[in-house]
Amino acid sequence: MQLEGETVAIQTYKRQTSSKKSILIPLVITLVLFIAAGFLMLSYFKEFYHTEKTHEATLLARTYAKSLESTLDARSLLNDQFHTTLRVAGNIAAMQEKPFSNEMLADLAQMLTIDVFYVFDRNLEIRYSSVNLYLGWVAPKGHPVRTFYESGIDHYVDEIRTDSETDTYWMYSYQRLANGGMIQSGILADKLAELSSQLTEQSIIDQIVHESPLTQISFINPHNIITASSIPEEIGQSIDDATLTRLIEEGPTHLSFKRGSLDWHLKLYLPIQFDGTSHGTLSFLFDLSNTNRLFVQISATILIFLITLFILFAISIINIANKNKRIFNVAYFDEVTGLPNIRYLKRVLQEQDHKDLALIIINPLHFKFINLIYGYNYGDTLLYEIATDLAAIDYKEVNLQTYRFTDDQFIITVKNYGSQEVLSTLCKQILSIHEKPGILGSVDIAIGVVVWNKLSIDFDTIIKKASIALSAASKDNPIQFYTEETEEALVRQDTIETELKKVLAGEEGILHLAYQPIVDAKKGLIVSFEALARMQSSILGSVPPQEFIAIAEERHLIIPLGKIILEQASLFIKKLTELGYGSYPIGVNVSAMQLLDESLVEAIKEITRRVGIETKQLEIELTESVFSNDFEFLSQQIERINALGIRIAIDDFGTGFSSLNRLRGLIVDMLKLDKQFVDKLLDKGDTSISSDIISMAHHLGKQIIAEGVETEEQRQLLLDMGCDLMQGYLFSRPVGEEEVIRLLSEGLDGS
Repeated sequence: MQLEGETVAIQTYKRQTSSKKSILIPLVITLVLFIAAGFLMLSYFKEFYHTEKTHEATLLARTYAKSLESTLDARSLLNDQFHTTLRVAGNIAAMQEKPFSNEMLADLAQMLTIDVFYVFDRNLEIRYSSVNLYLGWVAPKGHPVRTFYESGIDHYVDEIRTDSETDTYWMYSYQRLANGGMIQSGILADKLAELSSQLTEQSIIDQIVHESPLTQISFINPHNIITASSIPEEIGQSIDDATLTRLIEEGPTHLSFKRGSLDWHLKLYLPIQFDGTSHGTLSFLFDLSNTNRLFVQISATILIFLITLFILFAISIINIANKNKRIFNVAYFDEVTGLPNIRYLKRVLQEQDHKDLALIIINPLHFKFINLIYGYNYGDTLLYEIATDLAAIDYKEVNLQTYRFTDDQFIITVKNYGSQEVLSTLCKQILSIHEKPGILGSVDIAIGVVVWNKLSIDFDTIIKKASIALSAASKDNPIQFYTEETEEALVRQDTIETELKKVLAGEEGILHLAYQPIVDAKKGLIVSFEALARMQSSILGSVPPQEFIAIAEERHLIIPLGKIILEQASLFIKKLTELGYGSYPIGVNVSAMQLLDESLVEAIKEITRRVGIETKQLEIELTESVFSNDFEFLSQQIERINALGIRIAIDDFGTGFSSLNRLRGLIVDMLKLDKQFVDKLLDKGDTSISSDIISMAHHLGKQIIAEGVETEEQRQLLLDMGCDLMQGYLFSRPVGEEEVIRLLSEGLDGS
């Protein structure tokens, strides 16, 4: 729907960029120069025109001549190709080691694109046929088959002739066999005629005449006979050899051209040659009388005045208009999507009223990550598709306009929306573009909404509030309206982000690791630990892991933060090794974003080398959600990590995106049974799912770690199902480094 205020904005911009001097001065100077040059040029222009037309006609004639040369050459090559095909087919058939049979000949004919094979014995009787016809037929005296056989030559390709039995036109080839017999191969001549019908001189001339209705064309064969012409009456006429030679040597010849006369014809004769041999001559007659008359009439009446003045004026105006348009587009429109930009939005909002105004910000989630993985061309295409769909949205009587806001965000202004329910419905319609087939299905969309009912606009404030609402949106809750609580939540998120950046800058005391033991299900002894990140902020206090990890992923801090966690875990492994506990691996959680980072494997190698531990002392835990991404690349990453001797576990198994087929193709050592399945063991004895998962894991050669084991009853049920390892409060909560050392020194009996 057309923007209110758009016309005003354009007119204002034109007033700021237009100037009479920029239009009149170039116009006057150009007009004076053309008037002065016109008097000098006019007397020579007609002769120049005729010269150019002669040159143009000559070039056109040579082009047509080349076309005919190529056609004749193609026809010759086509005939040679049929000869070669028959010759090769005969040779291949003659060299067959298997005994001849009708079936073998039929297969061979189909493979070599030959219509028929006949095998003759010494008596010239047909013994085998690819078409099961004429078996027992004997070539009579004078027949081409007998003529070839009696000639003593080994191979011969016959001219097109009628078959002696059916009167059908064929091209046959004959090949003598080592046993004294011979083989005949044939192609229906109708095929050659069909392919050659479009390669005749007359067909080419008809096509040229169709393209140039003012041109008369004739083809003169090497015997100086006209065999094809745009004038049928000329066909069959002969031309004297000396005359034809003279006409070719003279080049373009003016016919009926006299000073003061407007009748003008041009005659050309061009020889047709290829392979160093003359194949005839092509003659052209161009009738340029009407063109000449038209030119003189236009030149004599309005060319000097009206056309020159109009063209100069039009060019000046068009150039200025285009320049202004380009400047306006650069200033107010986005290059990739063609949508008006934020500068345009600000100007429009300042020039219209704001009753029932709402701003909707649309953001493709993790778009920068999409650019990183798939490239910027893919990203631009995705943005264009989103912009196209957003601009096409039309909802009842609501006034909508779409803008490009930032690199990966869009804004839709909504006027006269009536109620918040209308805005909610509109936002759902916007979200529906994600369901369309194509590249839009590869990205999730988040939406922030703010309403504005004040008379005056505070542009920065409304944009800020809309951005705050957008920051609260996520994949699970894609539509968020601005509230003060939302702003407070954003402030908390920004505080957490600031704290995380302090961690990345090297500040200690904010981020630390706790370690939860993993025990052998049967023996109850500790076999490894899982490292769990903990955050203690001096401003916010203790921050739950799910909160600060989600913010780290959203703010693209998870990759460097993950390296710090890996380093802390490695340092503790080093400490345990020095104390004599180096046989206890420590598992570190790795997110999808980390796993998609190509530098992850090198980072693991560099950290373990620098700290001084073996890579096999680390374990990597992946959530099932990582497999919703590029599975092929993730599989390669897992293989590279496994090659370092690192065991890999899939965390929260059974709740995400993995499948039996995917598990078979992954180098994964352990599956961690999610706590929700362990909790259900005591809920009416619901053990079937857990039992099936454990059985499937063992069938695939994987170990099972049960998470969240809190009671002895759960432990016993899992043990009865064959669970390998367990983890939970029954054995130990996540503890600090000193407590880990105490547990290892005292032992854990699991009872």
